[in-house]
Amino acid sequence: MLYFVVGLPGHFSAWCDAVAAAFVRAAYGDGPILAADNLPELAAAAVRAGVSHGVVSCRRPGGWLRGTLTQAERRFILAFDDPRLALADLGDDIAAATSLVASSCAAISSYDGTPGGLTIRGDEAAADPIAAADAIAAHLGLAGDTASIVAELAEQGIVADGAAARARWHELDSNPRAWAEGALAPYITYFDTGHLTPITWARELFFLGDRPSERASWIVDITGRARCLIQGPGIMIAPGNWLAIVKLLFSREATEHEFQVELHSDRMLGEAAVRPEREGGLEVSFPLSIEETANHPLTILLSNRRAAFDGACAMDNVVLMPQDLS
Repeated sequence: MLYFVVGLPGHFSAWCDAVAAAFVRAAYGDGPILAADNLPELAAAAVRAGVSHGVVSCRRPGGWLRGTLTQAERRFILAFDDPRLALADLGDDIAAATSLVASSCAAISSYDGTPGGLTIRGDEAAADPIAAADAIAAHLGLAGDTASIVAELAEQGIVADGAAARARWHELDSNPRAWAEGALAPYITYFDTGHLTPITWARELFFLGDRPSERASWIVDITGRARCLIQGPGIMIAPGNWLAIVKLLFSREATEHEFQVELHSDRMLGEAAVRPEREGGLEVSFPLSIEETANHPLTILLSNRRAAFDGACAMDNVVLMPQDLS
């Protein structure tokens, strides 16, 4: 039997994984944690482990899993913690961590309220980890010595409490905190109220088009051949209808040129040719419809359409406005 834990990356979901796995071991004698976000990954992980019982740890699951769990009437755990704490767990590259956690938030957002799911929240589990572990076991139909399991995990440093992550978050400089908040805070609102607010992707989440290992966090020189100038951020968004507003900045010299803006996921979602009329800001809007089964990140490309001898551009930000999401 496979038991599923869906949640954000970070310490809290790892704790839920470990709790469930401990109960599985108590029941079956073995219970590895299998990391998988899609069917091929799950099949490969199960074959490698060579076991018939285990915990499937899902951090960016698509609609395939939600549909499968619903059709099979299977119970699962939805582990939700403050995504800012999940970000703080992932290391010093705040831009990369923001993209990873934001995609995870989008992927698990549709699991809230899904039949068979039990939501375990990080703050509640931190306040009473034994009660939270008991709830996980009861929902999955497992049993064991809960107090001993929680104590043994704590000895290994696996805890539900997010104090250390919270301290790391507050130690961040204000600028990284601000643009991480823009991408993550709307999901806090969603899990509290059921309503999504606009999402903002700051320029720090984007890359140079011809040097994809470098962030496009400031002015981009358009001098040279026609090419992709800016690309990113490679982040998933929740299923539903959206309006993507791409906000760009151009120098006076760049007004002599025409540019191409494209949106991609697994396919082209939209494109527009633009020519800035004056120095300063320019906005391009795209309606988007993201299907329930989608599991692909969104990438925006800005390219110049002919060679340039002078000029500069920059990504200001991208604002994603939910149109009919609950």
